[in-house]
Amino acid sequence: MKKELKISVFACMLMLLYSGCYFDNAENLYPDLPGDCDPTQVAYQTNIKPIIQQTCYTCHNSANATALGSGIDLENKTTLGQYVNSGAFLGSIEHSPGYVPMPDGGGKLTDCQIETIKNWINDGASTN
Repeated sequence: MKKELKISVFACMLMLLYSGCYFDNAENLYPDLPGDCDPTQVAYQTNIKPIIQQTCYTCHNSANATALGSGIDLENKTTLGQYVNSGAFLGSIEHSPGYVPMPDGGGKLTDCQIETIKNWINDGASTN
């Protein structure tokens, strides 16, 4: 009887030990923590291009645009400008009605990324 009790107590302690240790990565839980993203910073090379590279270039770069990106090459600044000026770029990343939601099957960009891109567009969408 004492042996069974010891085993039960030991098993309970192990369960508490394993269930009590819980760690998560704050960046994964809360991707828009203050300080992680500043939507007022809208320089193309340092703020906008990295967002587009990270979220769009898998399909919409010069090498893959024809096969994966419906012919849309966002690495090409002229093409990017056409989609920005027509409203299609912002409509797609905001998942607005009437636009193809992008990234395709990858979920929506963070609110801060979208706000950064909106501010860049409102500032003239310079690609310098």
